[in-house]
Amino acid sequence: MTSKSTASLLFATLLLLTINLHSQVYTEQLGLRLQAGPVYSAHSADVTGNADILNCGQHTSGSGIGFVAQLGLDLPLSTALGLGFSASYAGRGGTFTTANLYPARDPLTGSEQPVSTELQLQTQLSFLEIQADVRIPLIGTFEKRALGLVVGPRIALPITSRFVQSESIVSPADATFIVGSDRFQERTIQDQAFTTRSSMLIGGTVGAETLFPLSDKTSFTAQVSADYFFNNLVIDSPWKLFGIRAEVGLRFSVGKTSVPQIEAPPPPPDVPTPIAFAPLRLAIETSQFSGQVVTGNVLLATVPIVNAVFFDSASAAIPASYRLTHDGSKLSANPVEAHAWLLPRIATIVNENPNATIQLIGASSNQGETENVAVASARVESVKSALVRLGIAESRISTSAGVAPKIPSNSEFAGGRAENRRVDIQVQNAPLQRWVNTEYFAELRGSMYVLARLMGGDPQRNISSKIHVKIGSTDTVFSQNSPRANVEFALPLTTSQPEVSVKVQASSDGAVAELDTLIDLSKLPRRTIALKASGFEACLRFEYNSGDLSPVVKDLLSQLVERLPTGSTISILGSADILGSEERNKKLSELRAANTEQYIRSLSGNKFKVSVGTKETKLSDVTPQGRFLNRSIWITVSTPE
Repeated sequence: MTSKSTASLLFATLLLLTINLHSQVYTEQLGLRLQAGPVYSAHSADVTGNADILNCGQHTSGSGIGFVAQLGLDLPLSTALGLGFSASYAGRGGTFTTANLYPARDPLTGSEQPVSTELQLQTQLSFLEIQADVRIPLIGTFEKRALGLVVGPRIALPITSRFVQSESIVSPADATFIVGSDRFQERTIQDQAFTTRSSMLIGGTVGAETLFPLSDKTSFTAQVSADYFFNNLVIDSPWKLFGIRAEVGLRFSVGKTSVPQIEAPPPPPDVPTPIAFAPLRLAIETSQFSGQVVTGNVLLATVPIVNAVFFDSASAAIPASYRLTHDGSKLSANPVEAHAWLLPRIATIVNENPNATIQLIGASSNQGETENVAVASARVESVKSALVRLGIAESRISTSAGVAPKIPSNSEFAGGRAENRRVDIQVQNAPLQRWVNTEYFAELRGSMYVLARLMGGDPQRNISSKIHVKIGSTDTVFSQNSPRANVEFALPLTTSQPEVSVKVQASSDGAVAELDTLIDLSKLPRRTIALKASGFEACLRFEYNSGDLSPVVKDLLSQLVERLPTGSTISILGSADILGSEERNKKLSELRAANTEQYIRSLSGNKFKVSVGTKETKLSDVTPQGRFLNRSIWITVSTPE
């Protein structure tokens, strides 16, 4: 072989090796992180009730800087997402400092003068912390992320839990603590381990990280994270921990290298020639109308009222959710939302009844609120001022206040305490609620055959398309296979209306159509019914944990019984709020329904058909007014026509 041939062979070999190396693909399977740095810890606490710490002063906040070291693993799920797992040692101690001032006697002169001291609570806290997180690259890929987001849960297991309480004199400079014959300007009060620490802290972390490549598989990493632990540091006092970690370190990548298989590109797919369809449209026709004009009275129930204003903890300000003026807005039909109109509704009732008066009774939760009677009195004054601004003379309002309401909710529950922070509004010489009312109504009840067809568009698609046909509040679904149907409907009328236009609306896949059919009402038969009760639903409230009917409830039930014709059906569903056990609430719901049935039968005998049960669908229990409304019975009625 000549030297020229040898050189050519070497060149070809080197070229193939170069091509092979550049075509190799590295896939990361695991990332190992070694990181360390400072951690800033912020403590927010109220340790006056802690069994370990002597209550020499109110400590509320403290902070400190410690050291954190972390070993972590990264598991890539894709180039844009991965999981992280880490174990860390973290020193999260902090120092609380409180100034104190108290009188002291000068042993030489016998005079008293104030001594200023500084109380310190120094905590020595360290934890083994375990974190599982999601790591999302914001810039770059997961393996080479220039900026990434870290979010996940974090738990902390105590390693060291000690504290030192000390006190030092600030002024005057010559003041000292005297212990026996010794004098000190600084003394140690306690130096011991915590006995009331929590066995585990549960929290979350969010942070940002960046990787600076040092080689193909090694990177310098920097990360800043914020940690917050949801439970308390000790078991007998509120003590929250928040921290910020700043860590740097190295990250090592472990993976595999492969050569991708290059496949021949597939042949281009056959592109079908699109078929042009005519625009889709709807055609509707009506025929064979039959109907009648129905008149009579309709039974209505007013929106129930919760006659109490609820307040935030330790506050006498009326919450912003309450409306304080006659702003002309329409009362919501939702009973919970309607509570926002309470004060204008009360003002309207009292102003419409010249002999009506109001008694305001303020109360507190009796737990977590200092100066209970004072805050209850302030709440009463806030409600009184609001009612005066709504036009009620101050002379018509009397007030009183106490530690707890006359009928308190269970203060063992947070919801019960929230309900007790209230002002009850009692109205005398006027009905607080006109529960049952009747109004005259007239409506067209009828039916007509409607033909709805799709035209144009894709015929194959039209076969499965649905056509929605609406007349008034009646919505009927047609199909292309069954495009004709008899649609029943009801439309409201006015008393002097000679004719009515029945609007038929149809829609399907973006196509719409309308057709008006004019009906001459003078040619239709007429029917009068004594009372229409469809759609009637009323709510009657009970006191907390009670199944007894109040005088107000009995009066409202009497109103209903007087208006219903013989043969009507009354459905009674008992309800209870979320406080208490499920078994107790079920029995209470059944008791309320049974007592209501018994009272109705005592008034009417066998005049009505009465059914009882428990209400499955309830109002929201999130708010006090929602829970008050769920302590109730719900009544629906059907009458013979």
